[in-house]
Amino acid sequence: MLLVRKLTAPKNARDPGDRLTTVDRATPTPTVLSVRFDRSQLALGGIVVAQAIWLWILIGRGWFLQADFSNLADGLSRPLTWTYLREPLGGHFAPVLRLLYWLLDRIGLLDHSLTVAIRVVVQAASTILLYRVLRLLVGRTNLMLTVVGLYAFSPLLLAGLAWLASGLGLVLGQVFALLAIETHLRYGRTRDLRFAVATGVLLALATLSADQWIVVALTLPILSAAYVYQGTTRERLRSFVAHWRAWTLTLVPVGLAAVLAVLLSNTAGVGTVGIPAAYRLVRNEWLRSVGPSFVGGPWTWFGGSETYLPFLAPPDEALLLGQIVFVVLVVIGFQRNRWRSLAGWSLPIVTAISSVLLVGVGRYQASGLLIAITPRYSFQVMAPLAVGVVLALSRSPDAATATDDPNGPRQTERATRLLGLMTALVVAALSLMSAARFVHFWGANPARDYVAALTASARAAGPDVNIYDTPVPPGMISIVEPRHHVSDILHLAQVPARFDDPRSEPLVASSDGHLSRAGFLAAATAAGPPAPNCGSLIRGAGVWTINLSKPVSTQEWFLRIDLYQSAPSVISIEVLNAEGDVAVPVGGARVALSKLEAVNLRLPFFAPSAVRIRSDGPATNLCLVHIRVGGPFAVPGAVR
Repeated sequence: MLLVRKLTAPKNARDPGDRLTTVDRATPTPTVLSVRFDRSQLALGGIVVAQAIWLWILIGRGWFLQADFSNLADGLSRPLTWTYLREPLGGHFAPVLRLLYWLLDRIGLLDHSLTVAIRVVVQAASTILLYRVLRLLVGRTNLMLTVVGLYAFSPLLLAGLAWLASGLGLVLGQVFALLAIETHLRYGRTRDLRFAVATGVLLALATLSADQWIVVALTLPILSAAYVYQGTTRERLRSFVAHWRAWTLTLVPVGLAAVLAVLLSNTAGVGTVGIPAAYRLVRNEWLRSVGPSFVGGPWTWFGGSETYLPFLAPPDEALLLGQIVFVVLVVIGFQRNRWRSLAGWSLPIVTAISSVLLVGVGRYQASGLLIAITPRYSFQVMAPLAVGVVLALSRSPDAATATDDPNGPRQTERATRLLGLMTALVVAALSLMSAARFVHFWGANPARDYVAALTASARAAGPDVNIYDTPVPPGMISIVEPRHHVSDILHLAQVPARFDDPRSEPLVASSDGHLSRAGFLAAATAAGPPAPNCGSLIRGAGVWTINLSKPVSTQEWFLRIDLYQSAPSVISIEVLNAEGDVAVPVGGARVALSKLEAVNLRLPFFAPSAVRIRSDGPATNLCLVHIRVGGPFAVPGAVR
């Protein structure tokens, strides 16, 4: 830090961190430029740099996965309009996150290194903001720097950031949330209502980045009651009432964001969580996620054969040790600060409980207790946990005055610091071990190799290559994502191709991404006796319903029709399920047919039991030789 100082300042003049000059008015002398190194800021710089290198290496071991592709493909050819921004993303109303994906589409398509750089830089900003918040609360202390360092290398941060679909919104929301806490504290010092307005806007932005961040609003009254307002309990309650304007300005933007999130989210699957389920969620969240973070693990992880985002699986030793350390820290904090320390511990507790229950309302029907061991759902707890630990363990000014004796024994103090340093080093080592175990799963993601093989095959085949627009392997993109087809990947990679074109026989992408000649496996065919030498005859105007030979399951099918006719025609094609529901092919119901061709129509997620054909032309006269519902498969030995 560069400071302008007077050389004649008294020797005992104090220079607090926020004061930039010391002036001796009696004897003015020329100023000189000198450099003072702030050890805490140097330590923070080292933590931030080390964290950035650590995250860059470990996140870079993986690649895009699952919703990453779908979210990027969704904004690829769309203008930046409110219609685009307001659409749910993964079921959530997240216009800030949609804007980021739209920008990524224009800056660097499928540039994973760019997305890693963005997340690493924004996380570095979060680490600096956490330091600023703690400095406002307790000043510069070794404990504060130690906690910031342990926070920076928490495996839960890594696991939340690794996946772009979760990490991008989480880390940006974390910046807004920490800024909101800082502006809230600055309002407490200055009583400037502009800080209250800023707090509300920042919390709204955090909520619109990742809706779980709304739980940070619950920490603001705790910070105010315990660490901003002064006096007795009654006097602190009066302070809440006295500052009603500030609380209104803070809560109104957050409330509006919450209302929009509820109204504009996809509420399918949302339901109530019963008391037994809520208890199990909270218990597992604390025991298996938050608790082991006190000791850094060592976490193990588990996932299926196609799961590259693993779940937390802390061993029993980590569960027990985490709770023991938590109890010890609570006792130490109580000895130092009495009941005031419990306010610090309430920050991570309130955040963890409210966060896991909020996710449970929207995800419990689908994910159940897996919510509590999904690391991205615990990301929001880490910053409040760091703040809570520092507040609970930092000696209050009154306690320091009453107990600190400059003439007292210093050997015990040195031993305590040494024990604290050794403990922090052990926790850091266990955190790094847990991170390495996570990367074992994350680095196994096959998406990069699949995309490389697909794009190389498509480029080699030329821009007129015709491809079945099949879903990619579910381990790469789940079928629940709206964009999970070969066409979505090639559009993102900017590789030209045609899809399901009847003018030539399409190729098909094999399981490893290479294009191959395709066979067609029918799950059901047209039922009933065919017309002689024709199959199913469609003549003149009318509607024909052709039943299938057997029912098929619900999934994404292709409808393949082989036909011939004397002149081209236009017909409409629909499919029906056993309940009589109607669906149309993805490309639309109206199909233009040439004289002789095989038509491949991709169907939506459906269970067809019949095909309905509508003709409006009296001159229509065509023979549907074969009607099949099924899917293409790669012919062995024919990889291109």
